[in-house]
Amino acid sequence: MEVLSPGTDEHDHVRKGRACAGAGVREYWLVHPGNRIVTIYRLEQRQFGKPDLFYLTGETPVGILPGVAITWDALVQRLPEPDI
Repeated sequence: MEVLSPGTDEHDHVRKGRACAGAGVREYWLVHPGNRIVTIYRLEQRQFGKPDLFYLTGETPVGILPGVAITWDALVQRLPEPDI
């Protein structure tokens, strides 16, 4: 899981994404704190497929760990106001 900064967004999506796929990372999560979204890439045939996007509310299940979920609400309360 990566928490994105405005200056690292492209680097994390492209370069780190390729590196993670090449290393066999089965899920790659990118948390966008400014717009309260998480982008989840899942490994499909040695590359990441189309990502799923979720708002940082409630829980997001971790696909590779059955029964495990990330609960966002308490974390999001600690973030600065979202970008508008």
